[in-house]
Amino acid sequence: MKVSNRKRVIASGLVATALCIAAGATGAQERGNIKFPAELKWKLMPLVTFNSRQYISGNPEEKRLLEPIWKENIDSTPLNLSRNDGSRLGSFILYQTHENKENRYIFTMFSAFESKCEPPPNGPFAQKGYVPPMYSICPMRVIVEDKSTGRRKQKDFPNYCHLSIDDENTPLAQNHTEFAFDDKTDSAYFRVIQYGKRVPECDRALHLG
Repeated sequence: MKVSNRKRVIASGLVATALCIAAGATGAQERGNIKFPAELKWKLMPLVTFNSRQYISGNPEEKRLLEPIWKENIDSTPLNLSRNDGSRLGSFILYQTHENKENRYIFTMFSAFESKCEPPPNGPFAQKGYVPPMYSICPMRVIVEDKSTGRRKQKDFPNYCHLSIDDENTPLAQNHTEFAFDDKTDSAYFRVIQYGKRVPECDRALHLG
């Protein structure tokens, strides 16, 4: 998917929370400049779009997975007044999944016009060499499905960095959100790559065990 520089799709993960979500409990928080385990295998968090004619991303299987999770948000996105056909502005969703013997996990973030996302904090614009961040700060929704019963629990966690951009000047390989899972500790990790470099303030960890 190619996204114009002026209309970037901003996405990624910026809260670190240690939690036992399967039991509905929340533990200590952990975020920023995390020392990640060396053996982690990082995966891109794919972008899936809804109601966007210009920026189309995501296959039918991904849309079937994410639409029920974010349907209320997708359906409440403002109308696209430029079309005058009753359609809504685009919704841009990042996600990744993990599975073990007991549970299936879905980690996902939603970004759209007038969503709960916020711009990142202002930096030292007068400082020589300062480059403004492109990510936005959005809630992370965690879904836990019990494989034996099919029952689901979900919880939102605020302040995650949300970044996924792919255009000629800012290619996806250098501007995206990544996810990894450590089965030894039942921990999910998130980081952002922006302008080809890791953004330490977006490091996050979720301890699920």
